[in-house]
Amino acid sequence: SNTSGVSQGEQSYANVTQNGFGGSSSVQQMFGDSATVNQTATSSGAQSTITQGGVWGFHNNSATVTQTGIDVTSTISQTGDNLSATVSQGGADNASLVTQTGSGNAATVTQN
Repeated sequence: SNTSGVSQGEQSYANVTQNGFGGSSSVQQMFGDSATVNQTATSSGAQSTITQGGVWGFHNNSATVTQTGIDVTSTISQTGDNLSATVSQGGADNASLVTQTGSGNAATVTQN
């Protein structure tokens, strides 16, 4: 079975799709953040954790995670404004950690 948890404040958006087996997703957002998680039917044991926020205010941070692999793990932590992270994980046993602070940074991770 899959598990998902979403906690968010004002004007935030979260879209979690879990079509695989044994997936887990956690999204925590504060104000004006967006997160999209897609664990596809080919995924098994995929884990995604997204934490976004900072001091109180509209942040406009975004995180997108696509997981098609087996036992893949993605952790995204963004504290600041106008931060963006995109993670795509296939294959098996891949792990990704993205940590961003400040303003206007962008990160892209692809693991196959």
